[in-house]
Amino acid sequence: DDEVKPKEEIKRLVPLEYHDFWKVFCQHKSECFPEAKTWNYAIDLKDTFKLRKGHMIPLSAPEKEGPNRNTSFINEQPRKGYIRPSKSPMTSLVFFIPKKDGKKHMIMDYHYLNEYMVKIINLSETTIDVSLR
Repeated sequence: DDEVKPKEEIKRLVPLEYHDFWKVFCQHKSECFPEAKTWNYAIDLKDTFKLRKGHMIPLSAPEKEGPNRNTSFINEQPRKGYIRPSKSPMTSLVFFIPKKDGKKHMIMDYHYLNEYMVKIINLSETTIDVSLR
């Protein structure tokens, strides 16, 4: 019964030709992260990597408070299973840029980390290839 009300609401808003696919428009379903698979991975770093902590950019008072608090994103993501506590001592710069609708878009600067990451490319066994089998 939990799906009946959202289903009716979605069908009211979504064009008729997409009603068979109503679940892709469901908010609850969109917040469910796929279960872990064998291709989940860790990032291996080159021997020349030197640990460096990212810079801190203080938030302004309006950024810390109000309906668009940036911390709400960070607090919400573990609940959805999208992120989990890191085992890495490495930190990267995170900042927010304004979007047209007034909300903020989070940007993570991985330039330094990418420079020292061991690149593993095997085009015959990419995640897309494996998932299509």
